[in-house]
Amino acid sequence: MFLTHFGYTVQGCQPTTLPLAFCKDFIPLMNRTIAVASQKGGVGKTTTVANLAAWSALLGKRTLAIDLDPQGSLTLCLGQDTEGNTLGLEQVMLERLPIDKAVQPTFIQGLDLLPGNITTAAAERKVIASIREPRQLRHALDLMEKPYDFVFIDTPPGLVGLSNLALAAADSLIVPLQCEFLSLATLARLLDTIGEIRKSDNPWLQLEGILVTMYDETASYSQPIVRQAWEQFRHELFETIIPRLPRLSEATVLGRPIVLYDIRSKGSEAYLNLAKELLQRYV
Repeated sequence: MFLTHFGYTVQGCQPTTLPLAFCKDFIPLMNRTIAVASQKGGVGKTTTVANLAAWSALLGKRTLAIDLDPQGSLTLCLGQDTEGNTLGLEQVMLERLPIDKAVQPTFIQGLDLLPGNITTAAAERKVIASIREPRQLRHALDLMEKPYDFVFIDTPPGLVGLSNLALAAADSLIVPLQCEFLSLATLARLLDTIGEIRKSDNPWLQLEGILVTMYDETASYSQPIVRQAWEQFRHELFETIIPRLPRLSEATVLGRPIVLYDIRSKGSEAYLNLAKELLQRYV
């Protein structure tokens, strides 16, 4: 028999009689599920998931990207059509379709996508109403047969509804910090919310890190914001800073990660550095 426990499938193990230490065969299913979330929209969540997932795959990690945003921006960013996908998040949540059957390959080897095909407000309400308990997505991930090293989840703005599903399913959370004073002012409240989620839905949720995004080196306010963020959250900040660049926006519009649009751009280099910084933690 098989016992799924904390990201591993244990073969030949009787869960009522044998502890995990005595099980002979451990088949890794998933190393890390990481949600990218923020209370605000337009802070770089989708851009971060698309490009971090792309570089993760290109660096040799089996990677799955999940689009939980009803806008379907991640799905479009990875070259898929939200309305053309008859299998996706909606079927996983409403019909309990196994994720393996809804996952689509992308044009990057090693990177798969669970498309976001909840294209109407009515469909979104229906999916949210169908949620029986917060860890429903986590359970669906645990039942996957295909192994992944990293799963990255893109979320809609806010920390309720579909975003709460992601936070209940994730091992850790990346919080994009748009390089503006208003974003910095609301960050402490967001971190308090993470503490509440630990108490209610996911006691294992960790803060993977705070990622400064949309850094404009020509703006006079950029360096003071980064300096203040460092003073308040130095232990949580990623070293990598994502710049505000037209090339990143252009790549998104064309439906591809920046690495497939302009691999030598500063944006591509920034997300490569972020992927390396993240992967080094789990080598």
